[in-house]
Amino acid sequence: MRTHQKIWNVFRRSNGVRGVVWRCAAVALVMFTIVAALSVSIHGFQAPGVAHADDAVYENVYPYGECTWYANERYHDLHGYYVPWTYGNASEWVDRAADYGWIVSSQPVLHSIMVLQVGVQGATGYGHVGVVEAIESDGAVVMSAMNAGGGPGEVTHNEYYPGPGVSFIWG
Repeated sequence: MRTHQKIWNVFRRSNGVRGVVWRCAAVALVMFTIVAALSVSIHGFQAPGVAHADDAVYENVYPYGECTWYANERYHDLHGYYVPWTYGNASEWVDRAADYGWIVSSQPVLHSIMVLQVGVQGATGYGHVGVVEAIESDGAVVMSAMNAGGGPGEVTHNEYYPGPGVSFIWG
């Protein structure tokens, strides 16, 4: 007789409380196996690196006063969630955004995060990030940011232009 049939016969012959306990255990084991199989199957169809609900970040992990802290905090204020990546200089945010399935574009979008690569339009050796507050008729983008010419922790609003080394990300 096959092994699974032997096990099933044990459950069929059990009577009384002991039989009920064994049957409940068997049902729980089967349900657990089905749920585990479905979970693997569901996650197998998702793109690798795409942010999921379990990847949610519930606080701003970047150091206060830096452009990364401000961009993350302002984005949270506008959209209700923080960026899902928890490390990286501003210049790395385009790659992190792509890793998490966020949209990366060369076209400005209101309230998206603007990323300036190293040396682009005055960005430091770490790059620069902020949030798009306005898009002017001449194509200029007004970005709010910290650590961009103001004092420590001071928010500034400066104009930048889309072009090489400039990206806009949102998720």
